Amino acid sequence: MSNAKEEVLKLIQKKRDKIRNARRRIVRQEDVYHVIADFVKDMDKAISNSASFLDFDSALNEAARKLDYGIGRLDPAANIRVIWNKNNDMEEKWNELQVECVVINWSEQFCNKTNRSQEEMIDIGHLFLEGYFS
Repeated sequence: MSNAKEEVLKLIQKKRDKIRNARRRIVRQEDVYHVIADFVKDMDKAISNSASFLDFDSALNEAARKLDYGIGRLDPAANIRVIWNKNNDMEEKWNELQVECVVINWSEQFCNKTNRSQEEMIDIGHLFLEGYFS
């Protein structure tokens, strides 16, 4: 009986280790820059495909949800702020909006684990130079 119990405990531990290692691989593979580049692409599509501000606002909410989910997979406590080229009259000039940069405030635990700075500002021009939009 004790032998069977030990075998079951070993199998459970093996499964835990496999799941833990898979989560670590996902975190390493998930690139913050890809998440932000996808957000910018979604916003470009939203502007070109929307007929009104209401259509654009709906697409903006969906893109923001995807951005929040992508960053949240890495650090659920992170705060995200998007800086636009036009902050005034968004409803009137929605079709002229462009993302200039994304500012991420990482949690202290995430910073300690990954050696990132507390606040990370990701400029869209930098993403263009790095080839994320090619």
